[in-house]
Amino acid sequence: MHHFDYLFHTIKNFNPHLYLILAAVFILLLFIGFLCVKKAKVSTGKMLLQVVFLSYILWVILGTFLSRTAGQAFRIRVDFLSNYTAFFAGDFNVQVETIANVLLFVPLGALLPLLCNTHLSLKKSLIITALGVVCFTLTIELLQFLTGCGLFETADIINNLTGAFLGITLFLAGRHLNMVLKEKLNAKKDCNQNT
Repeated sequence: MHHFDYLFHTIKNFNPHLYLILAAVFILLLFIGFLCVKKAKVSTGKMLLQVVFLSYILWVILGTFLSRTAGQAFRIRVDFLSNYTAFFAGDFNVQVETIANVLLFVPLGALLPLLCNTHLSLKKSLIITALGVVCFTLTIELLQFLTGCGLFETADIINNLTGAFLGITLFLAGRHLNMVLKEKLNAKKDCNQNT
């Protein structure tokens, strides 16, 4: 079965109650965010970023844990080299799963430093991001291990950390680009004021 057929089959057979829960939580997050903006004078952009982040976390949990049927618990796959051997040998399913695991954590690596960047130094923000990513991926793998809704895989941990690292790299590149553009804009303003 092709991966896309599997994806459509999963979406079609996905428990509709989970969609309702996801929608209700999203609306609740928007409402709480609105109240926070009114009371704490939080910017709308920051509130929207928080809602996007929490929705992303919920989506990851639903996709990696809650949408699966529980099977045999306490399963571990420590041998990650066989996963990458199959990847480079052209195993389509392993390639799709590996790439999906990497891409799944790119937003986490990009969003976490954005959330704490305004309050902390860049170094502290990146340390918190790294710790948050490690804790989140280990939590998912441990929940899969304990409940049987998947298995604890070291390859998944490596792929998730790789994705988060790519997200952090995108954040840093965007931050650098933003600083360069601001410097150019300020230099242009200074040049116009001097003439």
